[in-house]
Amino acid sequence: MNTGDPIAILGMHRSGTSCLAGTLESHGLALGDVANRSAHNQKGNKENKAFRQLNDAILAHSGGSWDKPPTIVQWTKGHCDARDHLLGEYSSKQPWGFKDPRTILTFEFWREAVPYMPIIATFRNPLSVSLSLKARPGLMPAMEPQALWAHYNQKLLDILTKTTAPIVCFDWDRDRYVRCTSLIARRMGLAVQPSTQFREDALNHQAQQNPGDAITSPQVKEIYDALMAKAIDTERAIKEHTEPT
Repeated sequence: MNTGDPIAILGMHRSGTSCLAGTLESHGLALGDVANRSAHNQKGNKENKAFRQLNDAILAHSGGSWDKPPTIVQWTKGHCDARDHLLGEYSSKQPWGFKDPRTILTFEFWREAVPYMPIIATFRNPLSVSLSLKARPGLMPAMEPQALWAHYNQKLLDILTKTTAPIVCFDWDRDRYVRCTSLIARRMGLAVQPSTQFREDALNHQAQQNPGDAITSPQVKEIYDALMAKAIDTERAIKEHTEPT
């Protein structure tokens, strides 16, 4: 990881990105000016408004939105100037990162400026994501929720396939999740011990029992299984890398 490069926290909406960002923040990752509490997220969504607005502007310029992803994502010099200003503004904070689910759709735009940008990703089963979207007033997407899940997570899978970036599953129980994220934080040079324990199972609303077994769409099941395999590989690799022999 190059000095000044941000860590991008990737994951679809309602898939544990806030929890992952808050967990990494507790290990010392600077997130800048983020929301730490909201009506629909007890501990805040941990999103930097400036990064979210820039992602929204790019999606709108490309003829789409977060819930209606454009076929091709395009950006202008003005978008690049805004991006470079943001990156420069936060580059003095060490280490730092940002979280916005839309970044999955605009990933190439950010990687254009930071070719080796480190990534930490999260995913959640599509049934819980769909229920969580439906439970939020005004958040019901234009695209059918599971189709939207498939779009985001196929793109996430494509990104991960080209990297060795770690990924965690928000469906895991608290102990397993905390153990894995703590090892990831240590590997990325963050504080070994968190200042607080961010993850609480009570905040994982719409949790499913054996979520993979209830997926009926073959396409969605294939993506979910591929992401789960990568999460298990992450867990195994990080244990081997950090535990004494």
